[in-house]
Amino acid sequence: MAIHKHIAFLLKFLLVALVFDIANGYPLKLGFYQKTCPRAEAIVKRTTANYIYRAPSLAGALLRMQFHDCFVRGCDDFQASMVKMGQIGVLTGNAGEIRRHCALIN
Repeated sequence: MAIHKHIAFLLKFLLVALVFDIANGYPLKLGFYQKTCPRAEAIVKRTTANYIYRAPSLAGALLRMQFHDCFVRGCDDFQASMVKMGQIGVLTGNAGEIRRHCALIN
């Protein structure tokens, strides 16, 4: 019976390790969305520039988030979320209103 517990633990451990490896397998990089959304990087750049123009203090906050918080805490969860977001279809009707009216960065 004890051997079965050890095997079950080992299998669970390997499964968790596999999940973490898969999540790390798709890091964000320049041109990541080139095939699925070729204008994504330009849209993000333009939107960020517009917000920084209106609220210059946002630039420092974004830099801090990227270079401090991500390096200290790790951005693996953020990167995995962005990969998943690339697989979300375009929302239409009332469901699309959330995206259209979302003006704050969480």
